[in-house]
Parts: sequence; structure tokens; C-alpha cells
Amino acid sequence: AAVGVNYGLLGDNLPPPSNVVDLYRKENIPLLRLFEPNPDVLNALRGSGLKVSLGVKNVDVTNIAMNGNAAVEWVNTNVVPYAKDVNIGWIAVGNELVSADPAAALITQAMGNILNALNAAQLTGIHVSTAISGRVLGVTYPPSAGDFNNESKEIMIAIIKWLQTINSPLFINVYPYFAFASSPTDIPLNYALFNATNPVIDGPYTYTSLFDAMVDSFYAALDKNGGENLAVVVSETGWPTAGFEPYTSAAIGVNYGFEGDNIPSAYGVIELYMKKHSSLENARAKCRSVNAAKVLGVASPPPAASFSNDAGADMQGIITWLAGTNNPLLINVHPCYVFASNPYKITLDYALFSAKQPIVDGVTRYYSLFEAMVDAVYAASSRVGGSNVAVDQ
Repeated sequence: AAVGVNYGLLGDNLPPPSNVVDLYRKENIPLLRLFEPNPDVLNALRGSGLKVSLGVKNVDVTNIAMNGNAAVEWVNTNVVPYAKDVNIGWIAVGNELVSADPAAALITQAMGNILNALNAAQLTGIHVSTAISGRVLGVTYPPSAGDFNNESKEIMIAIIKWLQTINSPLFINVYPYFAFASSPTDIPLNYALFNATNPVIDGPYTYTSLFDAMVDSFYAALDKNGGENLAVVVSETGWPTAGFEPYTSAAIGVNYGFEGDNIPSAYGVIELYMKKHSSLENARAKCRSVNAAKVLGVASPPPAASFSNDAGADMQGIITWLAGTNNPLLINVHPCYVFASNPYKITLDYALFSAKQPIVDGVTRYYSLFEAMVDAVYAASSRVGGSNVAVDQ
């Protein structure tokens, strides 16, 4: 199945849309979800080849449902001007409205008006759907017993019937984090993070991830309510990096999908220095070709750590300069990558700051891989004359 990424526009210091589109193409991400029309983004998508899911904002659903002309205006403004150059594959009418908003009862009517407006504009290759969340489910365990709750059932049955008549998929937002956060003592963290060692058995089905179980709960609910032939598209998933410690952290956020937000490379940090200190040009040029994972040639035990042969000379030059200018060494520490490279020897709880059994190194006890990695950098730095160089993460 193809994998896409949501393009969110809520935030500060966002990169230009053209840069974002270039990143999608560079990383071979073929699908993009845009939660609401944005002319700058849509123009940046022209000729990109990316397949786009374009959202109708929740606040617009009622007006579009009650007024066919509003639907025509929405399509003529947000779809028609871009249709020749932007591959718009879906229109998602509302996001997570069902059982959370009075406009939920109007979704099928709004979808119908958008479809009529698309047909009037002779844009017949675009599917129309809506996105729902796990709140519509009243039963989720075991997955085969999945069913909609009483508040959502009538609306969901209407949506199912409508989508099946036009052969459009249903968008579902699946967040194992929310299920886990509501009951962290009952759901193993590794089950929520795709790497359970003890599977959950539901009749003939074996589940090693909460994500798969949740998706099947949706399928079971659809089967029970006339949607056995309805296709499903997972339109959102992810894991937060803060807010519910220790279960939310940058380490877990990266581990969940191996793609973090705003995480610079180790040598991106050196480039920041280079903007002000051109004397590091040669070191920067060499470091660009060194894998960040190989900066430390020896990392365990931490006191024995040293820089790798590839990075050693460059790092010695950097450390010498930092010591002479009284500047700190900035390091990016990602236990996720170390854990992912050897998950059989490194326990997940040690990588996630919650080890019950410490790693003992002489007089030092390590309860987290992060602390051990930081100490390894200190040791390696000391070996090349950086015993007085501060380290910042």
C-alpha cells in the first residue's frame, strides 16, 4: 500500500510550500493530505505528480450541505483552477465530525453536494469521502467484536450506504497512542509501538500491534452495519513527542515511525557553526560524508568511548576549536537509532528511560540509553583534548 504524509499548516516558522513539496518528492512520498484548501500549497503542487486528499473544513460543512450553490463555489474556487495540474484524488468533507459535532448529521448531504458540483465541472475522477476517528466505536476489543456506538451508528450507516453507492473509501484516523494513554497499565507499550513480543489472539487472528487491531475493529464495525464491501484508507496516525511523560517523548515519537519533526542531522549542527565560522569549512566538508552513527567508533562501555576513524580527525579539529573559543559541543542524541539497529540486545525500556534493571559500568549505573550515549560523547571528546568542552543536547 502507498504511504502518505499529512501536510499541517498550524505552526510557526513553517517552510515554504515549494520546499515541502520538494521534500515529499525527494523522499518518494506519493500521497499528501491537505486539511483545507490553501492557494500557496495548491500552486506549489502543480506538476508535482503527488496525489492529494483535499479537505473541506468542518466549519464549512453545514453551509455546503444546506446550499448547493455553496458547494459549487467551493469546487470552483478550490478545485477547478488546479485540477489540470494537481492530482486531486479525494475530497474529504469534514474531519472527525461524527459523534462530536451537530454537523455530523449533514455529512452525507454535504458530500452529495460536493459530488454534484464536481460532476457539473466535469471532474469525474475525484472521490468524495469523510474522515472519522475512533470515537465512533463503542466496542473495540476483541477486534472481531468491533461496532459503532449508539451515538454514531445511525450516521455511520448513512455514510456507509452513500460511500458504497459511489465506490468511495472511508477515511479513518487511527491513533494507538490514545488507546494506550487511556489505559497504560493494561496495554503494553511495545504492543502500541508495533513490536510486541507476546501477540494478542482473537480467534484465528494474531495481532502484534495495536494499530492493526484498531484497523480491524473498524472493519468489524463496518461488516456489522452493511459496509462489508467498503474500502478503508488510514488518513492519520502518529505518536506525540510531549504531554504525557514518560510515554510521550522525542525518542518514542521517532521510534513510532522513524520520522521525527524538526530533528536536524548531527552534521546539520556543524553547518550552523559554519554560518559564522568559515575556518571550519574543511571540517564541515569532510563531516558531510560521515554517517552520524559512525561518529562514535566505540560507545560501550561509555568511559571507553572514542570517535570512529572516519570522524576522529575532523572531530579533534572541532573539539580543539570549541575548547579555544569556550563554546559548547552540540550533539543530537537519538537512542531510537541505536535501539533500532539492535533491538534484540537493547531492551526497549532502557531506550525509553524506564529500565528496571540498570546497566552497571564500574561505579556508574545507567537506567537509560540516552544517558549512556551522552557519557560516551563526553569520554570520546576527552580523548581528543575536550575534557573541558561542555556538551549540550
